[in-house]
Amino acid sequence: MISTTKIIPEHDGDEFSSNTSSSTLLDPEEFRRQGHMIVDFLADNIQNYPVPSQVEPGYLRKVLPDSAPYQPEPIEKLLEDVERDIFRGLTHWQSPNFFAYFK
Repeated sequence: MISTTKIIPEHDGDEFSSNTSSSTLLDPEEFRRQGHMIVDFLADNIQNYPVPSQVEPGYLRKVLPDSAPYQPEPIEKLLEDVERDIFRGLTHWQSPNFFAYFK
């Protein structure tokens, strides 16, 4: 059985109280930088993977941690995780080389 915990920030007037300080929120320039980084990452990497998934079903459960991180991680770390663990399990349905299940 999977245990889940829901974190709901406390509302205090016009402010929300949580364990995220305003100094860790993204300002517009950082949001833009990270958004461009993600688009570049996808554009650079999507062509480098075979169309069908290259792993057996259930592989991802074995490599994921038991829970999400309690503290924010840099976008660079997230993209490393996606490249290492997620991309190889994708089937690229929108690829011009995907011919459904015909060979």
